[in-house]
Amino acid sequence: MKSYKLQIYHQIHLWSEIAAQKNKPQRREAKKFKISFKRQTQKIAASDMMLFFRQLATLIAADISLVKSCDILQLSQKKMSLRLLIQAMQSHLNSGKSLTSLLHQYPHYFDSLTCQLIYIGEQSGKLDTMLNRIALHKEKALHLKNKIKQALIYPTIVMIVAFTLVTTMLIFVIPRFADLFQQFHGDLPRFTQLVIQLSDLLRHHALLFLVPIIGIVLLGRYAKKIPKHHKIDKLILKLPFLGNFIQKTFFAQFARSLSTLSSAGIPLLNALKMMSDFSNNSIFTTAVATLKNEIATGHDLYHAMQVSRVFPHLMIQMVRVGEESGSTEQMLEKIASFYETETDEWINNFSHLLEPLIIIILGVLIGGIVIAMYLPIFKLGAII
Repeated sequence: MKSYKLQIYHQIHLWSEIAAQKNKPQRREAKKFKISFKRQTQKIAASDMMLFFRQLATLIAADISLVKSCDILQLSQKKMSLRLLIQAMQSHLNSGKSLTSLLHQYPHYFDSLTCQLIYIGEQSGKLDTMLNRIALHKEKALHLKNKIKQALIYPTIVMIVAFTLVTTMLIFVIPRFADLFQQFHGDLPRFTQLVIQLSDLLRHHALLFLVPIIGIVLLGRYAKKIPKHHKIDKLILKLPFLGNFIQKTFFAQFARSLSTLSSAGIPLLNALKMMSDFSNNSIFTTAVATLKNEIATGHDLYHAMQVSRVFPHLMIQMVRVGEESGSTEQMLEKIASFYETETDEWINNFSHLLEPLIIIILGVLIGGIVIAMYLPIFKLGAII
């Protein structure tokens, strides 16, 4: 409901901009911009790009030229990175070049699917339709990403708080208990000794704990640059619970992208070539390559999916029905919707499962430290 209201708000804002631009006299020619836009360093949120495509489609559908649409949009942008990109587009179009030729210069923001759909839109005169399809495609991908983030925000915050609390207890609280227990001149329980030793290790050798933490952070940041190994990717897909989610996510995105490209009139073989680097998992990359080779030899899509041995039986049968009935695009759309629903259910189940799991982890960490410190007190009579 929020996204719907947000779209209405931006549509009203756009129409007011259109009216203002139409009422202004044409008192100057288009300016030539000297753009200092760094392609790889300037970040533009996926939600901003999706909204930009929606707004651009609205303006073009209102019979406003592409150059004028860019002028209107760049004036309404608050984020400098997106404004500079739109200015670069406007300057490029003023020089008489096509929009597609500019997008290829910014692969960091515009993937091959986006470039191809915009190219078809420019050639067929249906640019607004293609822009709406791009926006819908990005909206679906963004929805899934946001659902995952929402599911991880709560456990992440709780674990950070728990880690901070446990670290504080080990550094500041446990040494006070250790000094107190030394006055008893007796043997402490083994569990208490381990906690005290861990506290001493953390206080005097903190780097031993920081190094693996920094290593994990760096590994997560540069994970995409690490060469993929086929056996590791296969093992990831076999992980309980997580592997199933990764597969369903791929099936949903694959069906959605293929449906979008097919509905734009792109031949199946060309669409698969554009999706060669569709996934980071080598298993899925190999599967798409197999589909491409089988289609090139004249086989149907459902047969190629059977040969790949990656796609589930239900998906293959739905594609077969779609091909035999001449409604492959609609069937791919239904497949995408089905697996998107499946991933939403998985995320909801994951969120519900995390809540008791977090409680258990907190109980073990904090409760374990408290028990370790009170064990000597419980056995005070024997120690004294």
